[in-house]
Amino acid sequence: MQQADLNGEGIEIGQSQKEVCPTTSTSYKWRIIKRDGSQEEKTVTVAVIPKPDMHSISNVTLDPPSPASLNTGQDVRVAFKYSTTEAGGVYIWARPVANGVPAPDYAASGSPLYPAGEGNGSGTFSIESGAVTVDQIRFQIWNADKSQLLYEFFVPVSYTFSEGAAGLTAPTQISPADGSVFDHFPRTTRLRWSAVPGAAKYVVQIDCYHCCEAGKWCTDVGRTDYGQDEVTKTEYTFDFVGAQPGRWRVWAIGADGQEGPKSDWWEFRYTS
Repeated sequence: MQQADLNGEGIEIGQSQKEVCPTTSTSYKWRIIKRDGSQEEKTVTVAVIPKPDMHSISNVTLDPPSPASLNTGQDVRVAFKYSTTEAGGVYIWARPVANGVPAPDYAASGSPLYPAGEGNGSGTFSIESGAVTVDQIRFQIWNADKSQLLYEFFVPVSYTFSEGAAGLTAPTQISPADGSVFDHFPRTTRLRWSAVPGAAKYVVQIDCYHCCEAGKWCTDVGRTDYGQDEVTKTEYTFDFVGAQPGRWRVWAIGADGQEGPKSDWWEFRYTS
């Protein structure tokens, strides 16, 4: 043998093997030039079969369950199990779809960076205005720098959103005023708002900055379990967790179980 090459790359005479590590199926052309000048060529294809189930979403649960008729601004809570082999972790988003495209005027929670392996995730979405029927929820798994879509999965649903379905309005918040700063301890906080005609009870939601992930509100990373309670009065008292920012909002629920629109977030902060 006078000369040999693999895909045009020269091979040292006397070398008995060449190691290659393709990440996708690849064909290699092996050419040998003999001492008499004749050539011999062979083509070898290395088939790379992707490992199945590298990323998956399963055990999806919805609250309220589908089908359902909802008010605009009412959240659908999504919980799921996930599995990923992505070493750097993944972001997982659940987004509403209507007629094959992202639903108009939707709002949705963010995603924490889920670690590699298996685990549980959650999130919320809603339609903020208009009459919209959500017919699918699209799950997407993205890598840590959000440069690559790793997996996409759709769940068929039927959520019909309309404005004022229960005839309820958003409560008007009274106190503490938006932007209030406190330095007392214990951090006992009393919230007050106006009554809503037709309301049977109210949902009060407390959110915390830095509690679930540094530099973010809990609801921004898909956590709605930090502080949420149902009450029949137009006030709510609780002890806040620490010397950091917090915020709150409230909405009414009618006798038929339908939720009214949410109030705005009002923020407060403890310095000690």
